[in-house]
Amino acid sequence: VAAMQQHKRILLLVSAGVFMSTLDSSMLNVALPSIMQVFASPLALTEWVIIIYLLTITVLLLFWGHLSKRYGQGKIYNLGALIFSIGSLLCFLAPNIFLLIFFRFIQALGASMMMAMGPALIKAVFKHKQLGRGLGQVGIATSLGLMAGPAISGLLIRWSHWRIIFLLTVPVGLAVYFIGQKTRIMIQPDP
Repeated sequence: VAAMQQHKRILLLVSAGVFMSTLDSSMLNVALPSIMQVFASPLALTEWVIIIYLLTITVLLLFWGHLSKRYGQGKIYNLGALIFSIGSLLCFLAPNIFLLIFFRFIQALGASMMMAMGPALIKAVFKHKQLGRGLGQVGIATSLGLMAGPAISGLLIRWSHWRIIFLLTVPVGLAVYFIGQKTRIMIQPDP
């Protein structure tokens, strides 16, 4: 029973982190015109708010996988949730387009850590017969994040300001970090 509870907690944490990372990615597409207007920046510069996020995640996935052999998947995942949250808060506070792009890079560092370690954590704790189900549920969270992002972003921009998009993910990321620390998802590094 305890092992089953641990499986569920890890599945929930991984799904929440992946949902948050993909949600954030898809929300910014809708906010670009507002960001351009606030910072009076051209599209060629403003689109780097999205490009730097996706590029950083893509480039670093294998790096975090390699590093997990030394430090453990759980530690890297939890640290990723914390870095993502800090990056989100910094994006919310960004005074200009250049710092927003830099803070998106920081946010993407955390997102890449979570995205690299999420499936690895699922594989480490789910039995072979349940692995497909666990990975499928993480895939659902990924898809939901990508689908919900534009709608949520549109509503937030209409009722408030584009900055609130970043503030939305801060408490979720911090919750994932603190629950992950408490749950001890510290899968041991390979010898």
